[in-house]
Amino acid sequence: MSFERSFQFSSCLLSLMGLVAVAAAGGVRTTTVVFYLVMLSVVWLVGPRRLSKTYQAVTLATIFAVFLLDFFVFGDFGSSTIRFLLLLSVFKTLFREKGADYLILYLISFALLLLASTYTVSI
Repeated sequence: MSFERSFQFSSCLLSLMGLVAVAAAGGVRTTTVVFYLVMLSVVWLVGPRRLSKTYQAVTLATIFAVFLLDFFVFGDFGSSTIRFLLLLSVFKTLFREKGADYLILYLISFALLLLASTYTVSI
């Protein structure tokens, strides 16, 4: 296994850690977990893809619009944010181009860990 492939594998594992933390805290439903695992498996099998900057901007705007719709329909900001971050991490994993994309993935995983900690705090 090359260094690049092992680095991608460790990045996918880090994304999974964020998902496991949120799922264990009860922040997402089982269907969301299964959907994310299927999407991450597809991304791992397909590998990174190229997408023009215009299509990336349109896709990110669509993901943000889905987040807003999810928030206004269901009304739970925490769960909506978790689903938004999971969609964003799948998108960034599939269309990563530079080292900065890995940094964004790591920040998303960190944000998921922080959100998981808000579900487990009892005051």
